[in-house]
Amino acid sequence: MSSLLEAQKIATISQISYIVQYFGEGEHERVLSYENVAANAGAGVAPFIASLILAGAGYWFVALPLLLGVLATASTTLIPHLARSAGLEVGDRSSTVDGSEASPKVVAFLAINFLTMIGYAQFYYVFPTYASERFSSELVGVLFLVASGIIIFSQVYITSLSQRVSRLWRVIVSNLLIGTGCLLLIISSQAQAILFVVVVFIVIGEMICGPLYQAQAVKIWRGRSSVAMAVQTCVWGAAEATAAVLGLLAVAQELSFMSFLLGFAACVIAAVGAWVSIALKRPLIGIEIERRSPQVS
Repeated sequence: MSSLLEAQKIATISQISYIVQYFGEGEHERVLSYENVAANAGAGVAPFIASLILAGAGYWFVALPLLLGVLATASTTLIPHLARSAGLEVGDRSSTVDGSEASPKVVAFLAINFLTMIGYAQFYYVFPTYASERFSSELVGVLFLVASGIIIFSQVYITSLSQRVSRLWRVIVSNLLIGTGCLLLIISSQAQAILFVVVVFIVIGEMICGPLYQAQAVKIWRGRSSVAMAVQTCVWGAAEATAAVLGLLAVAQELSFMSFLLGFAACVIAAVGAWVSIALKRPLIGIEIERRSPQVS
């Protein structure tokens, strides 16, 4: 199992590294949003297809991941040729980091990532355990299916719309959405229907900040996309693990509301950090101040 997880992480980092090398800086968020759609589509469809194969083919079930792995490996050999034929040029791969970027702003940016993921993890890692004694397994399954569906069908549109405002305002909006979702989880046991609002808020918040954070990480570690993704993935994983451990301990002690409050507070702190950057007109959290909103065609 650990080998599979390690392979998945390496594959994800490699995919994103390819994306940021073969597309211009201004296109990173848009193309990374496509990667998020593909990842969620695969995660949503794979269990269904796998269950059919397992029921009908028995031990031949193991052939499915082997076949897909071979196809994925073969397809990567076509990427450089397709990129050249499309007129795309590999970006700057310089191994040096701009001195102006190697500053406490990088630490602040990673801290904002960590705080946002603390809130995000409340639904994906803490909620399933919290829900096991309060809601039916069918309801939980439907909620996660809805989450995947929202990403698959609206990620590209959400990314396009969000780019009409500055990056820092996107940080504020996304964190407030995720934080509000965490707060609503506290009262979800009294009103189950509110869980669908929670899903919409948290998923849309993640769709806004996910590609933004990834694109900004690549910009900070100029020319070192693999390093950027590795460091960011480590920070995200640390945040999710921290939230999961603390959350499960809180649920075990019948104090689940404390975990959800932690997620809310973390997102509010991240939003406040972005707001202070706007107010002072300084990139305090490692994200530049934009003079005007980018134009989206």
